[in-house]
Amino acid sequence: MGVNIGEDGLVVASYSNGSQKSLGKIILANFATPKGLRQVGNSGFTATSQSGEAKLGEPGGAGFGTIRAGATERSKR
Repeated sequence: MGVNIGEDGLVVASYSNGSQKSLGKIILANFATPKGLRQVGNSGFTATSQSGEAKLGEPGGAGFGTIRAGATERSKR
């Protein structure tokens, strides 16, 4: 079995018999002030009154980027 994540956020499982099954879709969140997010643990964040509420959207939609499966992002610290 293999799992693929597309740039559009679609998560698809591929099986050894050639069949595929859609497992779900990744949704992204934007914030008015990302620097206002509060860090939770090593890689989690939560909204605060300074960040504003999350605006949810699909990868590739207006105001949202796409997903690059397997890519890593360097810290901006």
